[in-house]
Amino acid sequence: MVSRNFFSKCIAIERTLGAIYCNWSELPSYGAERREMWAKLSQDEEGHALDLEFASRLAAKNDIEAVTLDISALDKLQGQLTDLHATIIKQPLDDAEAVQAAVDLEALTMVAHAQLALVFSDPELRRVFSALGTYDKKHLAGLAQAYAEKFQKEPTQLLHGGCDDVSD
Repeated sequence: MVSRNFFSKCIAIERTLGAIYCNWSELPSYGAERREMWAKLSQDEEGHALDLEFASRLAAKNDIEAVTLDISALDKLQGQLTDLHATIIKQPLDDAEAVQAAVDLEALTMVAHAQLALVFSDPELRRVFSALGTYDKKHLAGLAQAYAEKFQKEPTQLLHGGCDDVSD
C-alpha cells in the first residue's frame, strides 16, 4: 500500500503553499488585484490538499499497490516552503519578489505532480496527480502574466522548472 506518510507530505506541501498565498492575500502593500490573485491561489491549494486527502483514503481503501517513491524531494520542497513561510511572516516580500517566488514554487510543484502522475499505475491516483499538474499549469499562466508585468519578460522557470525526481 502507498504510505500514508507520502500523502501526509503531499498534503502538507499544498497547505503550506496555501498559507503563503493566504499571507500575501492579506497584505495591504499589494494592490487589490494582486491580493485577489493570492486569495484565489490559496483557495485552490486548499482544494488540492482535499484532493490528496481523498487520494489517500482511496489508496488505503483499495489497497493500492505500493510504488517506490523517493520522498526526499518532497521533504526538500516542504522545507523550502516552511522556510519561505517563516521568512514572509517576519519580513513580507515586495510584490515582484512574491510573484517571482510563486512562479518558482508553482514550477516545482507542477514538475512534482507530473512525475507522480507517471509513477502510479492506479488510474485514479494517476488522474489525481495529473489534475494537480493541470491546476499548477493554470496557476503558472496567471502568474506568468503577473511576472511579465513586473519584469517585462516571460519567466524562464516555465521552460525548465526543476524538481528532484520523486521516483526511483
